[in-house]
Amino acid sequence: MKSLVVVCLWVTLLGAAVAYPYYADGIPNGYKVPHPCKQNDMWKGVGHLTMGGGGRNNQFGKDFKAAGYQWTPALCRMDSDRDNRTNGEELGDPNCVWKPNHVVDRIVNITHPGVCEPVDSPYCRSIQEYTCDGLYKCNATEEPGVMEYDMRFPHTPVPTAETTYICNVFEVPDDTATFHAIAFEPFINNSNIMHHMTVFGCSTKPKQVGPHLCDMVTCRESVLAGWTVGVEGVCLPDNVGVRFGKDSIKYIMIEMHWNNPRNVDHYTDSSGMKMFYTSKLRKYDEGFLTAGQLDLEIPPGIESHTVQSTCQSRCTERELPYPINITKVNLHMHYLGKSGRIELHRNGTLYKTLADDEYYFYESPVIYSYDPPVEMRPGDVLKTVCTFKSKDGIRKRNTTTYFGLGTQDEMCFALVNYYPKVPNKPAIACIQFSDYDSCPKNNENGTIVGNCNYTSFTSSVTNMLGNTSFSTSCDVKGGKYCPAECKNIMSNLYADNCMKGRLGKYNRRMLFPLFKMDKVVAACDLGVSEFPSTSGSTALTQTLLATLITSLTLCVRMLSIG
Repeated sequence: MKSLVVVCLWVTLLGAAVAYPYYADGIPNGYKVPHPCKQNDMWKGVGHLTMGGGGRNNQFGKDFKAAGYQWTPALCRMDSDRDNRTNGEELGDPNCVWKPNHVVDRIVNITHPGVCEPVDSPYCRSIQEYTCDGLYKCNATEEPGVMEYDMRFPHTPVPTAETTYICNVFEVPDDTATFHAIAFEPFINNSNIMHHMTVFGCSTKPKQVGPHLCDMVTCRESVLAGWTVGVEGVCLPDNVGVRFGKDSIKYIMIEMHWNNPRNVDHYTDSSGMKMFYTSKLRKYDEGFLTAGQLDLEIPPGIESHTVQSTCQSRCTERELPYPINITKVNLHMHYLGKSGRIELHRNGTLYKTLADDEYYFYESPVIYSYDPPVEMRPGDVLKTVCTFKSKDGIRKRNTTTYFGLGTQDEMCFALVNYYPKVPNKPAIACIQFSDYDSCPKNNENGTIVGNCNYTSFTSSVTNMLGNTSFSTSCDVKGGKYCPAECKNIMSNLYADNCMKGRLGKYNRRMLFPLFKMDKVVAACDLGVSEFPSTSGSTALTQTLLATLITSLTLCVRMLSIG
């Protein structure tokens, strides 16, 4: 049951960074900055070290942030990349007079303000790490016997919704033998909407293949890899691989998160992933671990608000049958993230700080790599600390911010890559809600989290959705009315401890919107009122009802993590 939680967490959490293209609107010729090494390619993430954006900032990106993401005369006159040309000269505004939505002085001979050019000149090589070879290099992909497998979506229309998860299923290149995937490299067709990709595996063919909106129950037996904006590729340690093939993963599903905040109606996308694999198996399989806090409630207009989660020793003793080796770690928050750290404790004392972000930026997360790896033992404690700010700038909020999947919501998680993978676990989750752990002991009465019995809660909600009176008595579609009959049907739900306190608020925000119940719950929260006429009721189709029951049962199990 816990595997369902972890898989759904990795769906959302691997998207740890995004470079929004509308930052390019704030600088002259922002969409026309050429790649300094590749003719006819545009460097879309002008403020980042990687062409697509995201990840670490180059010096121009740092100066742009310091200027409040505004094109100011001072920023224009700087020479961020120290190549003896001002930022304004490089971007076609030599007189520093350009303003957004105005005509720029020059649209030709544009050069990169964050990369010293010519890139491979002795001077530029002496002052910057970027070269025309790029920052990503995986020598293992050039070893004898290494094969390639391309997995790309066909050109697919992008919905106007801000957030869309789209999936596609591919057969593995060979299921008659066992292989190790050793590297993954993205192909990004539409950087305007690509947020992140997650690569999953399963042993049996899913019911849906071809591009389709993702649900929660298809081809997620194992997490193979993840990619986010700013990452040029994923290269595994030379003794680690991701297993697939005979008696293992036979189908691969790529899930892409499209982010379309401007609701553009003419986008398409054909992005995907290239997998490098070998029949020469490595010593270890790679695994994934997630730790963090779901109970977030960040007040508006504050300078600092800190939350913490603790993956306690009894949880690591339960989840880890043996010591694991940590190779990569990173924090994941959204726009309000200000700072944070991830700590490994042993025998009551701090053993190692795995990540320490004094200044956290959503668009440029820091991934901490360890070679040699850091050992984590059963009984160790993993602490995740996140500090948020909601006072000014892009972080300013006028209302309370809660945990959620959208970029305007917040998260507080540690993402960990490790080996050897714990058998029969797609990934490991050690998640808290307030002080309640994700590894509660099950008893004969069900899975208990605080005063909430999630087993009983699952039964109550499933029975309610299966009651035909629910669809006829409740204002399922409109959410404006809660007649006495509907209130009576939902009385058991309201009496459940899972609907009370902070956990109840969380369920209202996160659970019910997924299953089209949020309007009914909101109406009944306000009190009893009658339909103006019987025609106001809306019946659910049997197909939709069955889908809701299945999905809700799964999601409640996800929250129980037991």
